[in-house]
Amino acid sequence: MPTDTPTPAATPAPQERLAQAAHLHRYGYYADEQWLLLGVLADERADKTDQLTARYRLAESFLAEDNFTQSLDSLDKFQSEASALAADDPQRIKAIFLRGEALAGLNRMEEATGAYQTFLASHPDLTGVVQEIIGDGWQRAGDSDRAGEAFRLAADATADRVETVRLLERLAELREGQGRWGEAGAVLEEMLDQSFNPGYRVGLLRRAGDAQARAGNEGAAIAHWQAALTERPDSTAAYLALVELINRNQPVDALLRGQIDIFAEAWQPALDAYQTSLSSSGTDDTRRGDAWLGIARAYMGLGQWGEALNALDTVVAGDPGCGCFGLAWLEKGRLETLRGDPSAGRRIYRTFAREHPTDPQAPEALWRSALSAIADDSELEAAADVLALADGFPGSERAADGLSVLGIGSYVNGLYSQSQNAFQRLQESYPDTQPDASAYWLGRALYAQGQSQQARGIWEALVENQPESYYGALAALASRRVGYDPAEFIFGGMEQAVGPATTLAGDDGSRAFAEAWLSGWVTQTVTSWGSLPTAVADDVDLRNGELLLDLGRRGEALAQLELVYRRYRDDPATLYALALHFEKMETFRLSLISTVWLLDESPAKLVEDAPIFLQRMAYPRHFAELIDAEAGRNGIDPLIFYSLIRQESLFEEGARSFAAAQGLAQIIPATGAEIAGRIGFPNYSNALIYRPYINLRFGTFYLAWVRDFVDGRIASALAGYNGGPGNSQRWRELSGPDDTLFVELMDYSETRLYLQRILSHFYHYTRLYRE
Repeated sequence: MPTDTPTPAATPAPQERLAQAAHLHRYGYYADEQWLLLGVLADERADKTDQLTARYRLAESFLAEDNFTQSLDSLDKFQSEASALAADDPQRIKAIFLRGEALAGLNRMEEATGAYQTFLASHPDLTGVVQEIIGDGWQRAGDSDRAGEAFRLAADATADRVETVRLLERLAELREGQGRWGEAGAVLEEMLDQSFNPGYRVGLLRRAGDAQARAGNEGAAIAHWQAALTERPDSTAAYLALVELINRNQPVDALLRGQIDIFAEAWQPALDAYQTSLSSSGTDDTRRGDAWLGIARAYMGLGQWGEALNALDTVVAGDPGCGCFGLAWLEKGRLETLRGDPSAGRRIYRTFAREHPTDPQAPEALWRSALSAIADDSELEAAADVLALADGFPGSERAADGLSVLGIGSYVNGLYSQSQNAFQRLQESYPDTQPDASAYWLGRALYAQGQSQQARGIWEALVENQPESYYGALAALASRRVGYDPAEFIFGGMEQAVGPATTLAGDDGSRAFAEAWLSGWVTQTVTSWGSLPTAVADDVDLRNGELLLDLGRRGEALAQLELVYRRYRDDPATLYALALHFEKMETFRLSLISTVWLLDESPAKLVEDAPIFLQRMAYPRHFAELIDAEAGRNGIDPLIFYSLIRQESLFEEGARSFAAAQGLAQIIPATGAEIAGRIGFPNYSNALIYRPYINLRFGTFYLAWVRDFVDGRIASALAGYNGGPGNSQRWRELSGPDDTLFVELMDYSETRLYLQRILSHFYHYTRLYRE
């Protein structure tokens, strides 16, 4: 008889469950992964290999969530169950490394060090990496001596100069923290011998001086501090070195001392130094003008306007051939603005530019006058300044900048004919300066005057020449979309504006077509496209990177693999094979940048002139399962979020910026904690943010939250995501509903460029994936 009782679902086979577990691990669902792996261990159908695999991966999973006790227990069981394997079996060796990781997490560093050393016996090429890991563990355990020994071994084992300096930096900081100044000084000397960047060296010189002084080597300390002063005078390190020298009554050139003090805003010491320079110099000393200028700046810092003006007038009354002459005029204008009379400042700027047009600072004076007028909402004054700049100093870079500002400002104020004239002049006089921007905005100015046909002609010409640029995409949107105003919603209707997926006849999107295309221009003989040459497959950095990735040390692995990319990127066939290999390894950033480099070196003038297969490697949809679901849940076009992830992290889940932004969507710690509270995420800690499913969930939620907070527009959301919701709101108040003006009026160049790049990415994602 028929029954309503459902047929029980069959339990997946062990290997199927192992595959499911690996998928969950990849996204960071460790608890679910562990449940599946325990099921494999309890499954009578699982053979010995399946059970060993499950046991090993269970240890990995516990380790990934910092559950060190259970990881260690799983590793002990694995080693017991794997006794039939050879002692040098690769999986057993890797298990020894993981045991070191678990022991280090439990602060059992003596045992951890032993495990790491056993691992190194099989992989001596990783000495530099593993010794640093050992040093990290000892440092967390509070044993600076053992940490220092490990860092020294790591530095000595590293061949790369930059990596060596980085490791020596860790050792130097450790010795400084211990107060072992002689040793710290010696390490800093090593770093100086291998460092060439003045901005970095000046800090090393200052620290080396401090270390030598505390070690009792006063002469060596003074020599290092003196060197710091001239290495990079405009730096905090030079100022700190100066303080040490002054405290020891060491002679310092007074003009140099004043320059350093001005940078540090030590106004009174700067004033004293410049006055000393004046008193000790002859009337024919060419540096007297610089000293008077420094005196003026010091008085301005002290708020003593009259004294500052007197000093500037002294410079202005001097030799017009002195480089300080024009700078003094600029400071006179700035002084008036600082004491509350910007209109007087503008008069000074204009007088200087009119009376001394041959001075190198004359164009800058008119530029500053224009900016001051804009800040005072004096549009007519600003326009006059810009036109004077363009007429009087056509060879200046500021002239082109001024015409662009005039064009946008005129458009904002409804002066469309003046905007048109500014952009036409920019095109004619400065064809190499912002050509795409000037063409687009010229079209907008014409369109606003009812000359829509002429505007569309300009936009179509821009699309023809630069379809993939930001302004090319805007031009396509303006000329081709139906149902949209050219001014609004720059992320809407992109499917109407984009070019073809490819311009290559017969391109079916296959790898075979891409490799046939590569064969047409790569000059070297390739026997098997996509296969790594033996020398590359055996490259020690590639092998080490693969191993470290397998061991859960992603950051260290990527550093090794980056060396491989740089080593072979000028070989197109090898670079293509590496791009495929990196993608298979799921080191997506490296795959992406390898493909982009390959396309840049190819005959393809545009991305769309390359095979679809390669284009999609350059504009991938990694983590699609997560991104499509989370974007849909938050009402965001998934292709926009792919564009955001490409811009934020290049799909590298371990990415971390200098601003501490983390993971695929680059979530900063404070924002992560705020989002966790808003969505009710339980037991949140910042350590969780690198898990892809959490990072992408938080990123899509935050983008949607900013969108709704500001005005419901995705352009506002993206600007707020990068520059802060409050700033996005402020920019929107300036621009109104016009998305294009919204981008132009941003006073954060980083956010402006961020939005422009995301729109360009969105152009490609729409072209390649929108059905």
